[in-house]
Amino acid sequence: MALWQLGAVIVVAILGGLVRGLTGFGGALVMTVPLAMVIGPQRAVLTAIMLEAVASLTMLRDALGVANLRVVAPIAVASCLTVPLGGYLLLTADAQFLRQLMAGVVIIFSVMLLMGMRYSGVQRLGTSVLIGAASGLLLGATSMGGPPVILYVLSGPGSARVNRANLNLCVGAMTGAGVVMLSVGGIMSVQGALGALILAPCFLAGVMLGVKFFPRLDEQLFRRFTLVLLASVSALSLLV
Repeated sequence: MALWQLGAVIVVAILGGLVRGLTGFGGALVMTVPLAMVIGPQRAVLTAIMLEAVASLTMLRDALGVANLRVVAPIAVASCLTVPLGGYLLLTADAQFLRQLMAGVVIIFSVMLLMGMRYSGVQRLGTSVLIGAASGLLLGATSMGGPPVILYVLSGPGSARVNRANLNLCVGAMTGAGVVMLSVGGIMSVQGALGALILAPCFLAGVMLGVKFFPRLDEQLFRRFTLVLLASVSALSLLV
């Protein structure tokens, strides 16, 4: 990796962690497209999934004590079952197509989140399974499985604290399945895994900064700025 590439991925990891710490989600959403432009889609997915796995582990204990497992379980199980299908797409699809798919996912869900869209129906078992399956497929192919779950879980009747814990557990479960998929699929090389782990302190530093400054910042304003930036970068990447 060239020096400029190393500098770029470090900056991206810190920004991804900052957004994760401030908003509770969005780490992979921030990191995947820029990383794909610098180091390619497969290594970008590997890096984003491993960094999200590290973040999920740090939040697991607190989330387990708060989350509603009746909501989390069907989403988590369905997502874990479909992650390998997304992984197959990651292994077999053209690299340019994958970059365009990643950019498209970011643009669509950034716009939906900016518009304040949420799932408005009843959270039934069948709906939860479908959302989980779609999220697992997206995570396996692009590392960005969170957005469908975000739109669904945040519309639930629970408090913001419970919904945030539900979201952390759902994302943590599918991220764990993603790590297994990367290992079994042969995508996780020793070099790639070490590269992601070296970035982990940068990502966690961003997470801690986000958590620390969360009470001092206008979360909604920062979230809107981040989503606009993500959509703009992703749209630009479609032209490159």
